[in-house]
Amino acid sequence: RAKNLRKRAIFLKICRRTIILFALGLILQGGYSRWVNIRIFGVLQRLAACYFFAATLVLIFDDNEDEPYSSQWPIGNDVRQPLRIELSSTLFHFWPQWLFILLITLAWVLITFILKFDDCPRGYLGPGGKHDYGKYQNCTGGAAGYIDRLILRNSHMDGHPTCADIYDTKVPHDPEGLLGILTGTLLCYLGVQAGHSFAHSTRIRRVCAHWLIFGFICGSIGLLLSKGGNSDSWIPINKNLWSLSFVLILAGLAFLILTIFYLLID
Repeated sequence: RAKNLRKRAIFLKICRRTIILFALGLILQGGYSRWVNIRIFGVLQRLAACYFFAATLVLIFDDNEDEPYSSQWPIGNDVRQPLRIELSSTLFHFWPQWLFILLITLAWVLITFILKFDDCPRGYLGPGGKHDYGKYQNCTGGAAGYIDRLILRNSHMDGHPTCADIYDTKVPHDPEGLLGILTGTLLCYLGVQAGHSFAHSTRIRRVCAHWLIFGFICGSIGLLLSKGGNSDSWIPINKNLWSLSFVLILAGLAFLILTIFYLLID
């Protein structure tokens, strides 16, 4: 019962931080806009949503929050354990969290490449407008754009996306829309995993090795999906859609930069 009360208190703090961050985003980008045409999602709102899901996920599946980190971690600071054992234990120890992350990543892939709407082809990830000789003028953003226009409505989205200047798009698209929350949560949880590696080991070399291996895996998968950054690939690198390849390459770079600064500063 005491554990449930503590978890409830932590969850309330998570909700409070989420609401504050989301509200700050609305205030900063809302300006003098009226509610009927205010843009609901933005950078801070995206951060708030991803933080909420990642933090809640960790809270739900963490049954040992009263124990010190070293006792939670099955291989902890045992210098005799090979690195591969530590990494496999990372996946095993937090498997419910990883399973949830894999499911929401799969959900993003399925929605993006299977959802059929209007006269747009399945899996379209382009800017619409004059792109591809104007064949898909109203398909801006693919499934992500369609979901935002369906739920948020045009008046609550970014009315002038960055692709509009080049492709003369006619429909709004929000780069911080709803579908991108799924891949954003993946990125956020990879940050949680970086924190786990740091908290559960006192050896600098092992911490850096964890980060570099995670970074290499994420970056390699991202480059594979995007065929080395080719626009004609399975999942192109697309920041406005927060595509899976973009998120994984971003995570790979983040792990690398984190390692470099950790060695330089700490």
